[in-house]
Amino acid sequence: MGIVRISIVFVLAIFLGWGIYGLVGEHSTLSGEVRALQEKKDAAKEENTSVSEEIDFLKDPQNRVKVLKEQTNVVAPGENLIILVSPHASSSATSSEEKKE
Repeated sequence: MGIVRISIVFVLAIFLGWGIYGLVGEHSTLSGEVRALQEKKDAAKEENTSVSEEIDFLKDPQNRVKVLKEQTNVVAPGENLIILVSPHASSSATSSEEKKE
């Protein structure tokens, strides 16, 4: 009888150990997924804040006009458009023109 009880306890201990090992592995996997989802949530919060700030900025009609002008080079009557060219780009254009002559 004693050997049967010990065998049953031993088999139960093996099954419990195996189950616990599986749960530990699953916990590790789920912890990684939770971290990844937390990072996605944080990134989404940052993007949401940025978009909310942009919406608030564009609620002002003057800001909408400013953005429109910046993105499309539109000028109102009586305004002048000034385009600044970097010195490097300017010298490249000059060099190209000089080579053509």
